[in-house]
Amino acid sequence: MKNKGIIGVIFALILVLIGLNIWQQTKSDPSPEPTVIKPAPDKWDKLIQVDSSFTAQQKKEIISAAKDWASVHGEPHRTIMVLPYEREVLTEYDDGVQDVRLEYAVPGEIHLDPATNIRNTMLHALTHADQKDEAGGLTHHISIPEGYIVGFHGASLKVTLENGEETFFRKIEEGIAERNASSFRGYSTTHPALHKVGIQARKDFPKRVDVMQHIRRNDFRSLTAIALRIKRDDVRDKDIVTLMDRYNRIWIQADHGR
Repeated sequence: MKNKGIIGVIFALILVLIGLNIWQQTKSDPSPEPTVIKPAPDKWDKLIQVDSSFTAQQKKEIISAAKDWASVHGEPHRTIMVLPYEREVLTEYDDGVQDVRLEYAVPGEIHLDPATNIRNTMLHALTHADQKDEAGGLTHHISIPEGYIVGFHGASLKVTLENGEETFFRKIEEGIAERNASSFRGYSTTHPALHKVGIQARKDFPKRVDVMQHIRRNDFRSLTAIALRIKRDDVRDKDIVTLMDRYNRIWIQADHGR
């Protein structure tokens, strides 16, 4: 009986020591704080970086328009900055009508007037902004009356004039930007020439055609082939000039018809 009592005391002491050890470990190594999972940053805040001068509501409209545009024409293949722009009167006609620039878009940037229709401006401008920075060169120059076509940039033609000045023929791209924007209900433009080249672009580039894949690659030959209903390998210099003349003529007629 005496031995059993001693064994019981020893067993009790062992349990006490184990309990003390566990308590000390818990005290010296407290449970870590629960991990707080932060939401992943919105990819649209990276794709469309809106200048801080825009209000929260304006930013919401900008991002919303970009998402809508992407649902039809694909997400932008690059980051695009959206910056404020003060509207500029380009031409004032005899009848008092003004040709006013409300936005200015280049690869990677959209400059827009916050007081204008933000959605309409974005739907048009994204075609210009979602492009490579540099034009694609040509192995040879294409002769035109004003000089030479020396490269392709998106759906625009890079031109060197006879006096050596470099410029871009953008009327085809303006038409495609209108074509892309008019995919969305409620879109409209008050610019007669833009409206007319947009109508032509809708004829030349049917809805089923993904024009942006060619614009993003500076693949103007494919755009020419689609518009003239010929194979890409059959596109010749004269075909590129024909397409250029088509849009130039429509633009001039619309301007003169004001």
